[in-house]
Amino acid sequence: NFCGPPEIWQGFPEKDMGAEYLARNPELTAIIFENISPCVATVKQVMQEGKSLPKDLSFVCLADWPGLEMMTPPLTVMKVSGKAMAKKACEILLDIMENGNYEEKKILKLKYQLIERGSVANLTK
Repeated sequence: NFCGPPEIWQGFPEKDMGAEYLARNPELTAIIFENISPCVATVKQVMQEGKSLPKDLSFVCLADWPGLEMMTPPLTVMKVSGKAMAKKACEILLDIMENGNYEEKKILKLKYQLIERGSVANLTK
């Protein structure tokens, strides 16, 4: 999934949508990815353009994978328990099925762990 109005990102192949979004929004200084594939593809594209992470652009991925730690620079991630996410999704679905409680937009609070690596600029310097 990608942040922003659907008309902007729908139809982009998943792998290339980050690079496409950055091309349309060159003023961005940071980007957060939900999925690993577009994150890695966008890092590759940004580096091929001669840009430096995190000097020119900061990256955070909302999913962790051992390969992200081995990238140059290692990517910062927000680690959320897949088990906790699945449990919450099942609770919501059961509530909808049993009670008809449906909210189109719902903000959920899940515990996460920020794993700081090397892909986010330090703005306090």
